[in-house]
Amino acid sequence: MVGTVEDDDMGVGQITTKKTMFGRIVFTFDGLEFETEEAARSDRKIIIERKRAEKAQQEAKAAQKEDQQRREREIAEIYARYDEAAEIITRWVQARPSAEQQVHQWGIVGNRDVGLSTLVDMDALSGGIYKVCREIALAGYEVISIAPVVGGVGNYHFPGGKDGGGAGWGYSFTQGVIITAKRRRDLGA
Repeated sequence: MVGTVEDDDMGVGQITTKKTMFGRIVFTFDGLEFETEEAARSDRKIIIERKRAEKAQQEAKAAQKEDQQRREREIAEIYARYDEAAEIITRWVQARPSAEQQVHQWGIVGNRDVGLSTLVDMDALSGGIYKVCREIALAGYEVISIAPVVGGVGNYHFPGGKDGGGAGWGYSFTQGVIITAKRRRDLGA
């Protein structure tokens, strides 16, 4: 035995000596052979330092991952507490198309059904808005905005004619409204 094993040798084997087939003495560790003890010690030291650096890097990555997971848990807890008593809330009220058919006077040919109605059932929409606003108020919030959400069809092409014709915007319709409310401070909430 030539070398001594340190407590923190990172699993790198001890330096030993052995005789070759030709009677030479070589220094070995971990299956590596060296002509001099100094070369074996130098390489062993380099391998140990490399393994220490790799271990430190793995520990640093594990610590970063653990820290990231801790931060994500803290943020999730903050969001959960906020969601229990949110400062600002939003609610969606969907509009429904009117069941009435769109029939128009069409020149000398008489009345003609012009297709899908894009009129909103105002009674249903206003009733929906009222119900949601009532729920919001009873929960301790004050409505601060009601914003319509409009959908539509673009690049509409008219049938007929040589080129067909068309328009950049076909038609739009109200899909519903988003109601935004803020917690009322006068209620001690």
